[in-house]
Amino acid sequence: ITKRGILEIWTPQQGTRVAAFNCCKGAKLISTNAGSSIDNDQLQCCLLTPDGKLEEVVVPFHCALKGDSSQKARDLHVLQQLRNELLHGVTTTTFDLLMDIRHASIVSQGLDLLLECRHPVDPHAFVKCLDSIVSHKQYSKADSIDAESRLLLSRIRLLSRLARLYIHLKSMQSQPPDYDTVISASNVSLQDVANALHVNEDEIARTVLHCTTVTAQLPNSQSAIEIHAFLCSFELSISHGTSEDCVRLKPTLSHDDRKALSSWIWGTIFSRNIDLLDELAVILKSSAISPENLVSMLVGYWLHLSSPALPNLLHFHKLLKILCNSAGSENFSNTESPSPWWQNFQYLLSKSCNLEQACCAALVVRSIMAEFEKRKINRLNDKGAENTDVNMDDSMNDWEDMSIDFCSWNVLSKQLEDLSYLSRLIHYVPAHLREAQSRKLDYVVEDLDKLEFSLASVLQKGRGAVSELIARWLTQNLLEAEIIFEPAETRENSDQSITDVDTELAPEADKLSVGTSEESSVIQDLFRDLSQHLPYSTQHDVILLNAAVEYAAMWVRNPKHMKLLQRSLETILPIRSNLLRHGICRTLWSMSFFPIFQDLAILIDKTGRLPKSFASRKISLPSPDQAVPFLEITMKLLDAATSSAMSCEIEPPLFIRYDDIWPTCEGATPMQEVAIRHRLINIDLVLLHHQLAQTLHLVASLEIKGVHVFSLFDQRVGRSAFFKDLHSYPPLPSQEADPTVVHNRLQFLKQVISKAIEYMEHNQSLALDYVNQAVKLGYEWNVDVDELRIKYVDLLYVNHMDHLAHEVLPSIGSDEVLGSTLLVAAGRRLKDVLKPSDTSALSPTTTAWLSELSSDTRGAAPEPKPTTAKTLALLVECLRRIPNESSDHFIANELHSLLTALN
Repeated sequence: ITKRGILEIWTPQQGTRVAAFNCCKGAKLISTNAGSSIDNDQLQCCLLTPDGKLEEVVVPFHCALKGDSSQKARDLHVLQQLRNELLHGVTTTTFDLLMDIRHASIVSQGLDLLLECRHPVDPHAFVKCLDSIVSHKQYSKADSIDAESRLLLSRIRLLSRLARLYIHLKSMQSQPPDYDTVISASNVSLQDVANALHVNEDEIARTVLHCTTVTAQLPNSQSAIEIHAFLCSFELSISHGTSEDCVRLKPTLSHDDRKALSSWIWGTIFSRNIDLLDELAVILKSSAISPENLVSMLVGYWLHLSSPALPNLLHFHKLLKILCNSAGSENFSNTESPSPWWQNFQYLLSKSCNLEQACCAALVVRSIMAEFEKRKINRLNDKGAENTDVNMDDSMNDWEDMSIDFCSWNVLSKQLEDLSYLSRLIHYVPAHLREAQSRKLDYVVEDLDKLEFSLASVLQKGRGAVSELIARWLTQNLLEAEIIFEPAETRENSDQSITDVDTELAPEADKLSVGTSEESSVIQDLFRDLSQHLPYSTQHDVILLNAAVEYAAMWVRNPKHMKLLQRSLETILPIRSNLLRHGICRTLWSMSFFPIFQDLAILIDKTGRLPKSFASRKISLPSPDQAVPFLEITMKLLDAATSSAMSCEIEPPLFIRYDDIWPTCEGATPMQEVAIRHRLINIDLVLLHHQLAQTLHLVASLEIKGVHVFSLFDQRVGRSAFFKDLHSYPPLPSQEADPTVVHNRLQFLKQVISKAIEYMEHNQSLALDYVNQAVKLGYEWNVDVDELRIKYVDLLYVNHMDHLAHEVLPSIGSDEVLGSTLLVAAGRRLKDVLKPSDTSALSPTTTAWLSELSSDTRGAAPEPKPTTAKTLALLVECLRRIPNESSDHFIANELHSLLTALN
C-alpha cells in the first residue's frame, strides 16, 4: 500500500490474486480479529484512510471463482437483484438486469420471474429487452451456442411474437370506430349474408330473425388484459428442429380466463372496422399461435355472443375463412374420411348451449368447408391451376362430389336448427303466468334450475330428452300442460279463475290477466314453431306424460304442497291414448303413491285412527293434514288406471315414432316407451286397493277412532293381496265374506254415516258425499245396504232433517223394518211434545211403549207446529210400510189419531 497505493487481495495458501483496488498510500489495513473476543457481526477487515474514515473491503463472491463458474455465480447474483427489484415494480432497471445476465438457464429463470410478476409491464420495453437478448453477441453465433441457448433463443423469439401480437391488438382497441364502416354494417341485409354463405335467404331468416335466447352479452369494450396474463395463457411448443415452433393455449387455462382472452382478442374485430381483418390475419400468422387454438377461441367467443347479428355473421365468416386458409392443406386433403379439422368444429358446436349462435356457426363452417372442397376438386381436375375460381352455387348441391364431412355438416345444421326452436321456448320466461299459477297452487319455485342443454347432451340423454325438457320447463313455471296446445282465445276468459284475489287487488289482477293472455299467445306460437321441426317429440300425449312425471317428482321433493300431486293427476286425465294413460298411472303408482300408501295403511291399522303427528313415524308425509288429500288423489289415480285398462283391450296397438334428430337408440328410455311396457293391471286387485284407500280416507277425514282397517277385509285371502304388483293375480276374497268381517264392515259403515250427519249442518254436500261413499262401499262389500240407509234415515229424522229423509225413503226395500224405525223416531218426538193429559186417551199398550222410549235429546228443541206437521207425515209413512196385523201398526194408528185430534 505504502509503495504503490494498491490494495491487493489474494486467496490463502499461495493462491491466485482475486482483486486489486486503488487507495491512498497513507492508508492502513486493520484487522479486528485480534484480541480475545470476536464479534462476527463486526467488520473483520477494514481500511483506515488518513482522514479517519473506515472503509469496508467487499469482494464479490464470484470473483473468487474461475471461468464459467465465476460468470454463473455473477449471473445468479444479478438474478437475485432482479428478484428484489420486481418486488417494487417493473422499471428500466429491471430490463437492464435481465439483459445483463449471460447464462441461458438463468435468463430463462429471469424471464419466468418477469412473467410471473403482477406489476404492470411496458410491452414495448419488454419487446426491446427480448430483441436485445437475442442480438447479444453471445447468442449471435448460431454455430457456437449450446442446446440450452438454442432453446432459450426459440423461447424468446416466440415470446417476442406474442408480445408484438399483444401490442398490435392493444393499438387496434385504441382506434375509434370508422363511421363509414358502421353505416355500411347497419345496412347489411339477409341477401348479403345469404350470398356470402351461399345459402337460401329463408334459411338465414329462420336462424337469425327469431332468436330470443337470453345469454350474457359480452361488452363491446373488452376488459384490459395485462401482457403477463396474456403471455402466461399460452405454452410454447419448441420442436428442436424437427418442425416449426408454435404456440398453444395452456390446457390448464380456466374457462373464465379462456373466455376473457377470446373476448379480448376478437371483441374489437366484431365491434369495429372489418377492414382490420386482413391486417390482423398477418400478425396472427406471424405470432405462431396454433390455428386450432385460434379457431377454438374464435368459435368460443362467437358462441358467447347474445344474438347472431347480420354484420357479425359476415365478420365471423371472413375471420374463420382466414384461419382455415392458414391451417394448411393437409387438414383438407381427404374427402373419403372425416377430417379432424372439421370434426373439431362439430365437437365445439355440439357442446354449446347457445343453440342459435351454434346454428349460425354451423351454416358458416359448412359454407367454408364446401368452398375448400370444391377448390380442391377443381385443383385436382386442373392440376395447372393453383387458384381455380369456385362456383359455390354448384358445389352446395353437387351430390356426386359431396364428402363425408359435408354430409355430416348437413345433419348437424339440421339438428342445431331444430334444437334452436326448443331453446327459444325453454328460455322464455312467462312471469305473469308463473305468478298466477303460484297463487293457485300456493307454491313458489325458489331454486330454478337452469335448463341449459346442448346438442351433445340431448343426444346423450336419448329420444325422450326434448319432451323431458319441455315438461321440466312447464313444471318450473308451474304451467298447465294444456296451455301449449289450447288456442290463445280460449284462455282469455279462463284467466280469472286462475287465482282468487281480494277486491282491493283488482287493478293488479287486471294487469295479471292481460299479461297471462299475451304470454299464452307467445308460448303457443313458440310451441307451434317447435312442433313443425320436432313433431313426434311434441305430441300431445307425450308432453302430458312427461309433465305428469315432473309434477310428481316436484311433489316428492316438496311433499307438503299437495296441490302439486293434484296437478300431476290433472295432467294425466286429458291423455287421449288409454294405453299411455294406463302406463303413466302405473308409473306414478310405483314412483310416488305406493310407498306412502302402504306405510299409511299399516300405521292407521296399528293405531286404530289417524295419528295427530307423524314426527316419530316412518312415513314420507310431513303431517297428518296431507293424509286426506293424498288418499283422495290416490283413489282418483286408481279410478283412472281402472277405466284406462278397461279400454285398452279395444284400442288399436300404439305405434311410437321419433324425430330424425336421433340416429340411434342410445340414452334413457323415453317415457312413452316406459308407459306402454307396463303390463295391464288386474282390475279386481286394483278395486281391492281402491276399497282400502276409500276406507282409509273415511277414517282420516271423519276422524274415526278404534277402527283397524285390515279387520274389514278377509284375513285369509283379502289381506294377503294388499300391496302386491297391480298386474299380479294373487288369491282375492269372494263375495261370501266371513260373518265377523261382514259385521265389522256394517258397524264401520254405520259409524261413517253417524259421523257424516255431524257435518250436515255445516257442509251438507260434503256430508252427503261421505254417506254415498259408505253406501258404495256397502255394495262392494256385499253388506245389507238397506240397513245402512235405515240407519241414515233414522239419524236424519232424529236431527229433524225430514226433507232429506223423504228423498231416501223410496230407495229402501225393507218396508217393515223401515216402518218400525220410523215409528220409533215418531215416538221419540211425541214423547217430548205430549203432555200427560194428552196421553190419557191412549191405550195402555201405546202408553207403555212411549214410556220405554228414550227422549230425543240429539236434536234441537223443535217448534210445536212444524214438529206436529212433520211428525204427522212421519206417522203416515209408518202406516204405509207396517203391515196391518202388526202391533206396531196399531200403535202408529193410535198416535196418528191422537196427533190429528190435537191439531
